[in-house]
Amino acid sequence: MTPWDRRTGSTSDLLDAEVLARLNTIRIDTRRRSSNALMGHHASVNHGVSIEFAEHKEYSPGDDPRHIDWRAAGRQDRLYVKRFEDETNLKCFLLVDTSGSMGYGSEARTKLEYAAQIAGAIAFVLLQQTDSVGLLGFHSEVGPYVPPRSRSDHLQVLASALLDLQPSGTTSIEGALEHVLERTSGRSLVVVLSDFFDASPRFGRIVRQVAKHHEIALLHVLDPAEQSFPFDQVTLFQAMEGPEEVLAEPRVIRATYLREMNQFRERVRRDALQAGADYCLLSTDVPIDAAIRTWRAGESAGREGGTSRAI
Repeated sequence: MTPWDRRTGSTSDLLDAEVLARLNTIRIDTRRRSSNALMGHHASVNHGVSIEFAEHKEYSPGDDPRHIDWRAAGRQDRLYVKRFEDETNLKCFLLVDTSGSMGYGSEARTKLEYAAQIAGAIAFVLLQQTDSVGLLGFHSEVGPYVPPRSRSDHLQVLASALLDLQPSGTTSIEGALEHVLERTSGRSLVVVLSDFFDASPRFGRIVRQVAKHHEIALLHVLDPAEQSFPFDQVTLFQAMEGPEEVLAEPRVIRATYLREMNQFRERVRRDALQAGADYCLLSTDVPIDAAIRTWRAGESAGREGGTSRAI
């Protein structure tokens, strides 16, 4: 039984205290901001009744007095103002692949467990910035879905949902991206965590469509063994998204496998950059905070049309 199997659903099951401490020094910004948000400011230009109330904060000079909650002030004997979802710098959607192939792991954790931890780390950083974060799991079907929120207790909600994700079925990245396009307005950050196996010919086209309206980052999660093919004995290889099995001598097929794997990674990277998305290859043996830093370093050093990074 692994620590993941003993989880209770709390944030500490997903990310330990040392990782959270190291994440405190990371900031996530985007190259292009939405039209209703300014870097370093959290004041919304929209204050209509259609904006969803998120939480209270204590009143300070400069806050709009129209948003003082007088009922809360009467109970607490101090002034509070209401904060709304549109007052955040950024809205982020975390899309986590839960297809069967994400259940593979030659290390202490599977690709899905690693992707969930990366997603949790991104959520932690963004919520610390008072940004808004949502979650969408996907395989051949879309779900579960957690709407974007910026509430102080939202990390616990996201952590619980991430810990519940289980690998099954085949992959449909396109359906997940279409789901996000249908359910969000205004510019957002869309982060896809997947091994990108079996991406359809429509993959590049739908990524390009998302990139027209949002920032999009493709975080390519692979196990070290998938990249190096270290096997040296006759091995039964079984597909994780189907019934296929192959008994093979690894030393005979290693060169072909590595060539195909390198071509596959390059194809995903090329599709991402041509579509205007950011791309980062993440190996599951890399510490969570180091992976986040590498991704952000690649973006900050980016170029027109997308950025690329590998670790």
